[in-house]
Amino acid sequence: MKLVFYRAYIIPIFLLSLFIFTSCKQLPQSSNKPTMLSECGNMYNYNLVTKNEYGIFYLIKGDGKTTLLRANDDWSNAVSIGEGIYSYFLIDDSIYFTKDSETGIYKMDYRGGKVEKICDLPCDELISSGNRIYFSTYDKDKNCFLYSMSRDGKDLKQLFSGDAYNLQPIDNYLYYYLNVAVDDSEIYRLELDTLKSERVGTAHEVDRFFVNNGTVYYHDLNDLYSLNLNSGTVNQITKKLRVFAESMNVYGNYLIYSKLDDNGTYTYALNMTTGESIKISDYAYDYVLVIGDELMTNKGKFVPAV
Repeated sequence: MKLVFYRAYIIPIFLLSLFIFTSCKQLPQSSNKPTMLSECGNMYNYNLVTKNEYGIFYLIKGDGKTTLLRANDDWSNAVSIGEGIYSYFLIDDSIYFTKDSETGIYKMDYRGGKVEKICDLPCDELISSGNRIYFSTYDKDKNCFLYSMSRDGKDLKQLFSGDAYNLQPIDNYLYYYLNVAVDDSEIYRLELDTLKSERVGTAHEVDRFFVNNGTVYYHDLNDLYSLNLNSGTVNQITKKLRVFAESMNVYGNYLIYSKLDDNGTYTYALNMTTGESIKISDYAYDYVLVIGDELMTNKGKFVPAV
């Protein structure tokens, strides 16, 4: 997954649809607290909009530049907290971000103050676990690497050389996938204490995955699969469908995904405890963002039932 090529044209489409409300009565309302999985899912979908205890943060594009804004939970009193920002990542009361025209990783507080450059390396994906930040980067020859550093940018360490996509910290492991060759992907986990990597699964072409309660749910060649980390058992959840990888996100105990089949396009919620999928929309979405207790898409906003 690359953040760099898709984001720019999708922002205006999203902003046009922020205030379309679509009731989603079949999906139980989840907690309004963000989870690690939904934060990862939002990051994979370019962090167009995110939310934490300090408000709602979102990017807008205009006059050839992007601006990051912060608003109240009801979208009121939006204020600009930074311009020329390409991508951003919320970690507690700080915002880590990259710029449109400059290489490096920057940090500021949630009000837009105390701006400082903490790393000279470019950044693709970035996530935190404990007191460390993990991010994927690349050099001028497009060789890829995985690095970690402390939250202030110190103690920079290269963990390994190679592609690392879909960064996801779960239970003292950092999960990611590699594209080994054409039609050959591998899912790994890196033990954060020992920095030892372990391959946990193989697939043809992984685009997105989430790890929940010892199971990896992953997208491979247009279908959705699950992998039990203890037994190694693989289960094909959808068959001969077109599941949209960008629509995958986690809402509470549900894995959200859109699909196309012979009967049309729909969006489903997979209960990751029971394995049951329920249809929650007659639309398919380009992306799904989890913002508090709501789901936001390129076609509008879901308000799940209480």
